Amino acid sequence: MAVDPRAASDAACAVWVEHASGSLPGAGWLRRFKGRGLLEHCADGLRVLTPWPLMLMAPASAGAEAGKVAERLGLALFRPASDRPVPAIAEAARHFDLQRILVVHGLFGLDLLPGRFLHDLAAHHLAAGPDVTAATDLPVPLYAAIFERSVLNILSELPKGVLIPDDPGKVAEILSRAVSQNSHEKGLRLETLSFSQRYGTDRARVAHYIPWASPADLELVEKVLDSPQVGDPMERLALLRDLLVEDLERTHRRRPSKRRPVPRRRRVLYASNPSAYSGSEQSLVNTLHALREADLELHCLVALEGVFTERLRSAGAIVHCPLRDFAQPCVRNLLLIDELLDQAKPDLIHCNAVVGSPLLALSRLRGIPLAQWARTAQLDGLAEHLVCADWITAVSDFLAAEVCKQMVRPAKVRVVHDGVDCDCFSPYTRPPRDVRKELGIAENEFLILCVARFVAYKRHDVLAKAVALASGKHPALHLVLIGEPDPGRGEAYHRCMAELRQGELLARTTTLGFQKDVLSFEAAADAVVLCSEREPLGTVVLESMALGRPIVVAASGGLPEMIQDGVTGLHCAPGSAESLADRLCKLIEEPGLGTTLGQNARQRAVDMFSLEAHGKALAAFYEEALGCGP
Repeated sequence: MAVDPRAASDAACAVWVEHASGSLPGAGWLRRFKGRGLLEHCADGLRVLTPWPLMLMAPASAGAEAGKVAERLGLALFRPASDRPVPAIAEAARHFDLQRILVVHGLFGLDLLPGRFLHDLAAHHLAAGPDVTAATDLPVPLYAAIFERSVLNILSELPKGVLIPDDPGKVAEILSRAVSQNSHEKGLRLETLSFSQRYGTDRARVAHYIPWASPADLELVEKVLDSPQVGDPMERLALLRDLLVEDLERTHRRRPSKRRPVPRRRRVLYASNPSAYSGSEQSLVNTLHALREADLELHCLVALEGVFTERLRSAGAIVHCPLRDFAQPCVRNLLLIDELLDQAKPDLIHCNAVVGSPLLALSRLRGIPLAQWARTAQLDGLAEHLVCADWITAVSDFLAAEVCKQMVRPAKVRVVHDGVDCDCFSPYTRPPRDVRKELGIAENEFLILCVARFVAYKRHDVLAKAVALASGKHPALHLVLIGEPDPGRGEAYHRCMAELRQGELLARTTTLGFQKDVLSFEAAADAVVLCSEREPLGTVVLESMALGRPIVVAASGGLPEMIQDGVTGLHCAPGSAESLADRLCKLIEEPGLGTTLGQNARQRAVDMFSLEAHGKALAAFYEEALGCGP
C-alpha cells in the first residue's frame, strides 16, 4: 500500500540559502532568471513540488534577499546561528519541534527533474522507516536527504572535531561512522533512493550537473527550459547534457589555424605520470613491444626513474624523465612540458593515466592530437582528461560504456583491448624460478594465486573468506598474495589480514609485495583468482590465460569479456565468498577441468589478446587519429 507523504505530521522541507553577497561569483542566487531573482523563481517552483511545507534557511550573516523572498511568497524563514547547512538542520528541528526534515537544493525548483521525485523520496522514506534517506545519482549540485529527529539529535551532539560536509546528501556515511565510534547502542538505519534507477534513466543520457555559476550558465539553462522541442523533464536533462558536451568540446579545442607539417616518421608520445608499476604500466610496456614493427617513433614521458622507465627503454622507447611530478598545475611544470614538447615534437600524445592540466593545456594550445587511455572504472579523476581528449581508448567494452556515461561524445570512444606476449607467457617455456621450492609449498598443495594491489574494489576480503571456506573441505591448499597497499591507504590490506586470521589461514598464506617476475608465480599456480568488482580488464588474467592456467574471475566489469564461464575459466558471483569457494573446490576436485580450461584460455589469448592483435588494432587507431580524425 502506497504511503501518502502528506499524511506525515511535524515535517518540513528546507532550502539552504548561501550568503547572498558571497554567492554572486559562485551560487548566483541574486542573479536574474526569467524576469526575477533566481532564488525567488526556484522557491516559487519548489513549494509546489515538496511533500511538506517549504521553508528557507539563511544564516544571520546572509543578505536580506532571502527574507524578502520568503515574505513575498509567504514562506517560513529560519535564521540559524550556524553558518553551515547540516548543523542548521538540527537547529531548525529543535526550533519548530519537527520530527523530520527534507533538505533540498534550491535548484530543484527549475523544473529539470520529474515533479514527483521529492514525493517519491518522502514516500520511500516513510515506508522504509530509516533515520536517513538520501537521494543518489542527482545532477550536481542537487541534493535531497530526509533526516529523522533521532539523527538530528545526534548531529547536534557531535564532537567539534567531526567534520560534516556541506552537502547533506553525503552526511549519512560520516554520521554512521561517528555513531559507531561513540558506542551508541544501535547504529543508524540508512536508506538511499537512486534517481536513475527510479525512473529507468541511462546516466549516459542526462546531464551530470546543472551549471549556474555565471550569467551564461543561467542563459543556457533558460534556453533548455524554453525549448519548444522538449516538454518532459528527462528530455530537458538530455538536451542540457547535449548542450554542455558541445560547449565543453568547443572550449577544450583551442587550436592554431595552421598545423605544422607531419614528419615522414610519425611520433607518438605516451604520458604516464605515476611512476609505480602495476597493471596499467605493464600494459604500456606491452604496447611498446606490440608496436616495434610499426613505422612510428615512440616516446614516453614518465615522472620518476625506476622499474617502469627501465622496461620502457628495454621495449625501445625514448624516455623523457623530468624527475618530478609534472601533473601539478604550476608555472614550472607548464614551462617544463613546453620545452619537452619542443624536443620530442610528437604528432600525437597518448595519455596512459592522469597527466595533469599543464600537458592537457599545451596539447590544446599547440594543436597536437590527444588520446586518453581509460583503464579504470573510477573515472572521477579523469573527467577533464576525457573532455580534452580527441579520442578515448577504453580497454574493454564494459569500460567504453562507463566512459560514455561521462560528459563526452560517445563517437570519440574506441575499444582497444590490452595485449599479452604469448611467446614470453607460454606453458611451453620453463619459468625462470621454482617459486614452490623457494616458498616451501609442497607439490600436493593446491596453490591459489592473486596478483592485485590491496585496494577495496579488488575484494581481497572475499578471497580470504572463500579460501577459508574451501579449506574446510580441502585443507591442503596455499594462498599467495602479490601486491601492495596504496600509499597511505592500508584499509583493504588490514581487512584481508583480519579475514585470514579469523579463518586461521595465516600459516597457509604467503603475502609478497611487488615482484618483478610474476610469470614464475603465475606458472606455478593451480588457480589464478581475480574477484574484483568492476575490474576493467586485468593484466594478470591476460598473462595467466597465455600461460594456460585455470582462472576464476568475478562476473563483473570487463572480466567476462576475457573469460568465458565454463570454457576458458570459471565465473563466481561478485562479492560472494561462497560462490568463489565453490569454484575453487570444483577445480580441486576435477583436475581435468582445470587442464581443459587452461588450454582453451591459452588459445583465446593467442587469437584475441596477443601482442600482434593488440598492435594491429592500435596501429589502425593511429592511422585514424593521425589522418582525418574523428
